[in-house]
Amino acid sequence: MFLTRTPRLRFILLPFVDLLRLFTGATLLAFAAFTDWKWRRAPNVLWLVMAGIALALLAVQAALDWPDFVSKWPYLVGAPVFAAVIYGLWWVGLLAGGADAKALMAIALLLPFPLSFTEALPVWQSVLPGSFAVLGNGLLAFLLVPLGLLAWNLAHGDLRFPHLFVGVKRRAAEVHRGHQWPMEIVDATGARRTRLFASRMSSEEIAETFERVQALGDARVWVSPKIPFMLPLLAGFLLAFLAGDLMLGAMERILPTR
Repeated sequence: MFLTRTPRLRFILLPFVDLLRLFTGATLLAFAAFTDWKWRRAPNVLWLVMAGIALALLAVQAALDWPDFVSKWPYLVGAPVFAAVIYGLWWVGLLAGGADAKALMAIALLLPFPLSFTEALPVWQSVLPGSFAVLGNGLLAFLLVPLGLLAWNLAHGDLRFPHLFVGVKRRAAEVHRGHQWPMEIVDATGARRTRLFASRMSSEEIAETFERVQALGDARVWVSPKIPFMLPLLAGFLLAFLAGDLMLGAMERILPTR
């Protein structure tokens, strides 16, 4: 290929491929984070667009970086494997949101190789694909949610364990407003009991539960806010380009090296 015989041109153009990956992922994830926060859903077309652009950029990179591109075949095989694992996690319920799973599967195609944005970035470079760094960073960012709920509940004197890490208290009459899952269930006799993992309830069960809870009026009940994972996923994506794989970097500093 002509491009493979012009090293200087390859050196100039290849960084633009990663720049386009950064722009594509950040733009689409930012829009998804907005819709997820507003309506707790993200349009499927976003992930189709991301996957299409990802494949186009892979083709461009292959043209620019042939035959070195071929030597990266383990990463190319690993991308669909990563996507399959994410689908499996969603299938068994370990990944709650369908949009979150689709986003991660599209990111597997967008960032199939280790990230090396510039000589200095990311700070902690890894041999793992960029999609791993995004997932790990997103999970670390999501861990801030229980800490935030803890701070809120401590400030308001709501100290029931483990509720203070996963929920907040609201007036029973207002639980139907906003986006949350019930953490307290009222049975037919009026007795209240805890349900920590209401995210696995059907929409009909949630609606019926909230209807009974609202009858408690001014009583304060525990609810679990539906935190949109798109927000920490967006943070994880940006951090992957700037800081790198934070989880792997932390493990390298904690575990002793020989």
